[in-house]
Amino acid sequence: MEVASSRIYFPCIQFKTFDQPKNEDLAASGIREVPAVFKLPSQIQDSCSSCSSSNSSDDENNGTAGIHEENSVAVIDLSDLLHQDSERRASVVVNIRSALEEWGFFQVVNHGVPTALMDEILRVYKLFFELPLEEKTKYYTTDPNPTFRFGVGRITPSPSAQNWKDFAIVRPGRDLDKLSAHPPTFREVTVAYNNAMIHLKRELLNALSESLGLSPSFIDDVAGEGEQFFVCNFYPPCPEPKVAIGASSHSDFGTITTLLQDDVGGLEILDKHNNWIQVKPLRHALVINAGDQLEVFTNGKYRSVSHRVRVNPDRCRISIPSFISPLPRTYIAPSPSLVGEEGPLYKGDSFRDYLVGYYANDVNEKLYIESIKLKPSGPLQLH
Repeated sequence: MEVASSRIYFPCIQFKTFDQPKNEDLAASGIREVPAVFKLPSQIQDSCSSCSSSNSSDDENNGTAGIHEENSVAVIDLSDLLHQDSERRASVVVNIRSALEEWGFFQVVNHGVPTALMDEILRVYKLFFELPLEEKTKYYTTDPNPTFRFGVGRITPSPSAQNWKDFAIVRPGRDLDKLSAHPPTFREVTVAYNNAMIHLKRELLNALSESLGLSPSFIDDVAGEGEQFFVCNFYPPCPEPKVAIGASSHSDFGTITTLLQDDVGGLEILDKHNNWIQVKPLRHALVINAGDQLEVFTNGKYRSVSHRVRVNPDRCRISIPSFISPLPRTYIAPSPSLVGEEGPLYKGDSFRDYLVGYYANDVNEKLYIESIKLKPSGPLQLH
């Protein structure tokens, strides 16, 4: 199919998007093999052949306060943080610091986002991706700036294998008339969810500042005031999950990311020992991770960890990451308050210029942030 004068593959039209029936849908599609544009290089296929923990588990969380270990990734109850009790709040702040120092990732429960809203946005966006192709392609564009756009594969052009997904990039703070009018509640639910993420963002960034010994608003004032937007990712069933990937290994470019995911699973993070660890879905939990700007700002105290998404042969998966980032002109460098005897470990840059380098980088399994780390001989360079 021709779109915008270039041939692209839409996983959503090669495979039916409904969960039921499962294998029968794949058989009916007539597609038994992943098209070449989605096939990973053999060495990356090998790295996807195993993961150090299982995905099968009960997806209900027990709501107990503190940190719980679920496949080694901390789950933190935010109820005490949101209630502003000083002693209990301090305990949550310590737990957040421990999780970020160890993993760069954690999950949160009792976070204040209405569970009905979380269920509804997943439902509404699934309905959007199930719309006829002609309706979705009204929003197809390679322009990165519109209020709403639909796409497939990688968000930016790349000579590497395309990701096995469709996506919608949403900027609700702009012209709401540009959002899809279908399904009927799409705009209302989009705005409500984004507003909930903005409120949670303030609470999380305040806690992050406190965990570093800074004033509560410090990080938000420096690196959290940019436009918040989110991406809805739709991963159709894949007939060859060992040769394709939903999202290639990457770190996030911003300050922090807040992820809502359904119960299908597939998110994996790279631990300190270079093992891929699955992040088990917990119903109504949100996954939080540090972005590149937070790693630079904290001089490496909080790491922006490489992560990826595996595809499923039987079920579609939906996830919604919300990105909190600085304004484009904001200059991000290691905070003098957080630089010790080791000195600054990263080169500072404006967020705009960082994004230029980030999106130009196409080195598989290597993060762009590595290129701005400092050594006595100067910044490391990607090759």
